[in-house]
Amino acid sequence: MDLINYPKNSCFCNECFPNKRGGHHIIPRWAGGSTKQLLYRLADQEHLGKLEPTIRKRMLEKFGLNISGRGWTREKIKDMIREQDLQGPIFDELLDIYREYDMVNGTSLTSGFWGNIMYNLYESLWGI
Repeated sequence: MDLINYPKNSCFCNECFPNKRGGHHIIPRWAGGSTKQLLYRLADQEHLGKLEPTIRKRMLEKFGLNISGRGWTREKIKDMIREQDLQGPIFDELLDIYREYDMVNGTSLTSGFWGNIMYNLYESLWGI
């Protein structure tokens, strides 16, 4: 598994973790993912060229969330998720994306997602 495992209270800022590049936040920060979560090491071309565009496209198609558009701050997206009670369906969609990606690429993003859930490395956005 290519999870970057660090102690739960490790700092992931660029100063303390200068080689952060290539670590994918399995639960996106805009969906409540913690800055302290387990990251998954992906090459930039896989991360930016395959996975991120798939996530952006599916979030826009299924939920109307333009996670990379102008005026869509992380807090605005989180507020929208809270108001429409979308975190559960978004997590389900992310799991579907990760299962598909894992099958094609031999990765273990799905396991990493569940690890972050198990260690409570996300912010609950359910309810207002």
